[in-house]
Amino acid sequence: MRLTILTLTTILSYGLFAQDENRFRNFHGIKQTSADFFEAEGYEIFIQQVDNGLNEKGIRKIKKKYSIKAGQLTTDSVLNLKVLTMTEEKNGVTAHLNYYLIPGAENKSTVVGFIRLKTRDIGLERDFVKSHLTNSVPPFVYTKLEIDSIDFVGRTIKLEPVCRWMSPHNIQCPDSGQMSWAIFDNLKQAEEYRDTQFEMAKNKNLVDLKEQRWITLKFEGQEAKALRARFKIQMPKLVMGGSNILVVYYVSGQVRGKYVTCILSQYTDDTDGDRLPPLLSEVLTLQNPDGTWVGEERTSIYESNPKPDSLIDQNEKRIEDRGFVKLEAGIWIPVGKLSSKVGVSPNFGIHLALIDNPKLRFRVDCIISLFIPQNTKEFEYSLKDSVFMTKIGAPAGVFGLLLTKTKNISNNTVIDYFDQTYGLGIGIFPTITEEPKENPEDRTKHYHFDTVHLSYGVAFRKKIFRHKSVGLAFRYNFTPTGWFDSNVGQGFGNSSVTTSLQLKI
Repeated sequence: MRLTILTLTTILSYGLFAQDENRFRNFHGIKQTSADFFEAEGYEIFIQQVDNGLNEKGIRKIKKKYSIKAGQLTTDSVLNLKVLTMTEEKNGVTAHLNYYLIPGAENKSTVVGFIRLKTRDIGLERDFVKSHLTNSVPPFVYTKLEIDSIDFVGRTIKLEPVCRWMSPHNIQCPDSGQMSWAIFDNLKQAEEYRDTQFEMAKNKNLVDLKEQRWITLKFEGQEAKALRARFKIQMPKLVMGGSNILVVYYVSGQVRGKYVTCILSQYTDDTDGDRLPPLLSEVLTLQNPDGTWVGEERTSIYESNPKPDSLIDQNEKRIEDRGFVKLEAGIWIPVGKLSSKVGVSPNFGIHLALIDNPKLRFRVDCIISLFIPQNTKEFEYSLKDSVFMTKIGAPAGVFGLLLTKTKNISNNTVIDYFDQTYGLGIGIFPTITEEPKENPEDRTKHYHFDTVHLSYGVAFRKKIFRHKSVGLAFRYNFTPTGWFDSNVGQGFGNSSVTTSLQLKI
């Protein structure tokens, strides 16, 4: 009898476990400190604990936290849980938002939120909440936040170190594209999700749809039809980091026995769309006008295959942005009150790399940037017991650190790199007035004033040799002299601009 009960329990447990695993075959989850996040068959799901009970006051605070303005409080008859439910328009599409409220100890609660466009699947919502309540969400659903590869519908894709999860089933690789996907039980659901995502995208603020057309391509090796859309983001290219043209591919198909919708995007000026960035080319193959397929002979673009210099193409050269030293020459331009003390002056600088990581596209330099003051005017310099008139002496400038973040610019014949720089250092301003000597043999010293130096800048560079580039740089400098040096006072001025030609070697 005992054996029979044990056997029956084992069978039932196995059946329940297998059913749970099968239910979660299309899910992906990421654990974070604040909450757990999931994507499942077009659903965005989260689990988060809140410091509120489920009395009237607590529910009011939960509504405020999740911006639930017109939500209705109902009770799920199967789960016997309170549910806040509402619908809202998101970029022209109806979104269903449902928040299951689970009571906890010590006046705390857990919110399980579901967001889905156009339709609900109450069965999926209930199954997920049940599994959370019984702690039976399978471990395979989760992946680590830090990754070097992804499982794309049963195939492992190796990634660059800079790639990161933006959300579940949504990966971004800077300068290499972005890809999100969802898995469904049938092709109709996959295609409806694809069309809904495009409908939302074209209705977004600051987005202008420039072109849409259906094209033939290969999706994971299988020929498919994809909607190719070209959007213009209504923001300056400088703010966007080089391009405000977003090309997006919307494709659905059967992949290794599952029905998948994939949305792949890239910022590019390649309006003809005859090239794909590395991440997109892992799953898509474009068709040439003559009917042949682009790059089918290519191996994985993330695999390390050293080539002779003569075989390295232009795109690979752009990635190799090395160089230990930057030299700059240009002009230093005072702004505001500072322009009444000194005029536009020649500027020279040298940047020596302390940290240089071209693969992650950032570096930290030790920078010395000096200007030779021109057209100087007198200003008051105060000591403890006296005040005298003097001028800025030479050389003046900054000594400090400069962090540079670089973006590769594809398909541009003029610019290969766009840099953003962030500087922190000490601004040094000597005067022309000598300090008194205690002994005739003492070295001559001049009165001076120092201050914190902050800067932000941009640079546009063109590669000229394998590890050399030239460019045009602009930096805004903020030196709040009056905040840190009482010798010159608040009215001295604190702003300037440096513009220069740069050579990176």
